[in-house]
Amino acid sequence: MTNSTTPFDAASYLTTAEASAAFITDALGTDNAGHVAEALGVVARAQGMTEVAGPAGVSRAALYKGLSADGDPRSSTLLGVLRALGLSLRVAPENAEERAATAHPSTAHRAAASSSVNWLRAWSNRLTISSISPSPAISGGAIITHSP
Repeated sequence: MTNSTTPFDAASYLTTAEASAAFITDALGTDNAGHVAEALGVVARAQGMTEVAGPAGVSRAALYKGLSADGDPRSSTLLGVLRALGLSLRVAPENAEERAATAHPSTAHRAAASSSVNWLRAWSNRLTISSISPSPAISGGAIITHSP
């Protein structure tokens, strides 16, 4: 009796938008453009290349070529494919929480709301906060005053 194997195809497991997003996010973490393009191709195959190609604004053949390990899709193709897949691209600074936690108080206003909370927690051990009030100058921000 001979053992047989079949090649693994991740496309059959990518049945939800959340699974597809996690798959692509993992590929982005490799910093390998070929791997990212290939991951997009796997997700596109999972949803159907023809169904993705039209809304992405490219031909099916161009989609196969661009979304392979050797492919290097144009930015417009990348964004079009993500849109066709019902996904979006978000950009965040690396180590955002760590940076916010150690940021100097004068740069805290640049942090996002969630990062500001982390920054405040990290600095609360170093400051005696006397009041926190809404800031009219910064939408959703706050003015923090402290006593030494």
